[in-house]
Amino acid sequence: MFLFTQVSSITVDERSLNSTSFLVSWWITLTANVAFEYLPSIHYNNEWKNVSSWNTGTSYRFTNLKPYTTYTVTTYVRAKGQSKITPPYIYYEIATTEGIPSPPLSVSVIQQNGSRVLVSWDPPKEVNGRLEGYTVNYRSQSKNVTPAQNVKVSASETSVVIDKDFKPHVVYEFWVKARNGKHESLSSVMVPLTFDGTSFVEKITRIEVLNKTAKSVTLRWKPVNNADGYMVVPILPQTYPVLPTIKVQNATVITLDNMVPGTQYVIKVAAYVKNFFGQHETTIVSFGGTPLPALNVELKEKTNDYALLEWNEPKGLDTNKLMYGVYYGTSMDALFEAARINTTSRSIKLTGLLPCQSYLVSVGIVGPIGPGPLGRNPLKLDTAYNRTLPPKELTVEINETSQEMTIEWQHSCALDLGAYPSYIISVRELTLNKTSVVTVQPSSNKTIVHVFRQIPKGAAYEISVSTDIPNAQAVSMIAYSAPLPAPDRLQVYPERNGTHVVNWKTVHDFKDDK
Repeated sequence: MFLFTQVSSITVDERSLNSTSFLVSWWITLTANVAFEYLPSIHYNNEWKNVSSWNTGTSYRFTNLKPYTTYTVTTYVRAKGQSKITPPYIYYEIATTEGIPSPPLSVSVIQQNGSRVLVSWDPPKEVNGRLEGYTVNYRSQSKNVTPAQNVKVSASETSVVIDKDFKPHVVYEFWVKARNGKHESLSSVMVPLTFDGTSFVEKITRIEVLNKTAKSVTLRWKPVNNADGYMVVPILPQTYPVLPTIKVQNATVITLDNMVPGTQYVIKVAAYVKNFFGQHETTIVSFGGTPLPALNVELKEKTNDYALLEWNEPKGLDTNKLMYGVYYGTSMDALFEAARINTTSRSIKLTGLLPCQSYLVSVGIVGPIGPGPLGRNPLKLDTAYNRTLPPKELTVEINETSQEMTIEWQHSCALDLGAYPSYIISVRELTLNKTSVVTVQPSSNKTIVHVFRQIPKGAAYEISVSTDIPNAQAVSMIAYSAPLPAPDRLQVYPERNGTHVVNWKTVHDFKDDK
């Protein structure tokens, strides 16, 4: 007779909970003279995974888990000696704690001048928690290790400028650590920098206006000893595009033409030697007149090949002589760079835009006087999704303990697609030249994960991922499992007939996975 019994409660031992494992226990209403067996099961990434065998205990420790990840667990029950299984009734959700983040990547160090160093890095591959920030460490290189100084920055920053009294011709070491809510990572690769003694550049001490007209200004400043030249940076108010930096050599006088009416310029001048810049000096110059008007741009038509834009005719200006600049980019910084297209028309077909991008578009007057301000509300333009594009951020990790190969990637399009594509994973084992193909169903998750199990030692895989449509572009990488154990005590004996005898010790305690 089939005995229908279910687990009535599941709990986790909070003392056992860490970043990679936890201990769960369960309770069941006991029946006289009946022994039960249990099969715990865990759910992650849309997949249930049972433990390897039934057991009679009422607790189980799940191991080899991912840090800072939510899992669901349950337990199947059967009476000992019976094959029929009672379906689960209780499901329990448990999250592992934060683990140690991996170190930051690609640390670079650039000396900017006699006191400033720019340190940049890429985020860690695995945060294993909630990233709280970074600690940038540095110290001088010496035989006697000196205590390191450090600067802490937020999680949103991946660079910092350190302004300190660095000594000429001294080698400094820089490294970065990542921090989550519980742990700090190991150090990144340590990057040395020999501080260049010629990097000290004097500050410009005074800028004077020699001449000013309605459309131009002539400036002069005191020369700096040993300067290779000077950088002049004119800056307009916030709604105007960014102006180009002007390099001046063999002179301390410059005339700036085609100045915009009705606005105020901030002009900065700094001396430079090699690639090092001194502190800048600033002057403010105002120009009278009526400011150029901002224009409103509208989207009239959009296809997969182009976007038709139109904008209003400015009032009070001779429109026959006007030149318009079309500005666009995928960020506000990119939008305010130099105009990408100039035209005398009040409409344009934008072509050549990258697929699956969210552009900001605006139009401003650039001639005969300009640049004028851009509209305060740029047009948002989303381009079509090309489903043949390859996925992004492909990573492959092989876990030797669990013999699992985890493949992760992101959609080629960061926009909200509504309908997401299926993906095809092709895995070719390079040693045996065998290929397996798997189709992964659509998912709205930012990161898609697929796991292959029973990965043997000594395997080499070429993994390719693409969408499931014809002519789709794939992204590929090669991954290696743990190497096979090597025999030791290799000995070679020469024989009289010119041959050799080779002996080695047998590898023990190794089970061939395949």
